[in-house]
Amino acid sequence: MAYAAYPHAAASRRSTCATPFVVIDVLAETHDAAEVRHAVSDCADAGVLRCIPLQSGGRVRLQIRCPACEVAHLMHEVMTRTIAAEFGRTATWADHLASYQQSRHG
Repeated sequence: MAYAAYPHAAASRRSTCATPFVVIDVLAETHDAAEVRHAVSDCADAGVLRCIPLQSGGRVRLQIRCPACEVAHLMHEVMTRTIAAEFGRTATWADHLASYQQSRHG
């Protein structure tokens, strides 16, 4: 992932829980996208999969992969760093991959 851009994130830091990954959609203002990325870099084993600009302009949807046991920590970090982030759908990793495959081939 893009952790090289965030020197404060420890590359060796790993989650201690053995739970599956989930994918969380976060809507944020474009100027807050970097802060969301910094918040994600502070969470063990989490990473931004995509940052998708929305047609309405001025907002992006970030898809974030995170261990299920780290979701509360991730949400806290995002809410601490941004004013108006909105949390959307949370999907299991398998559901995310299945919907991605459908969108590519559908």
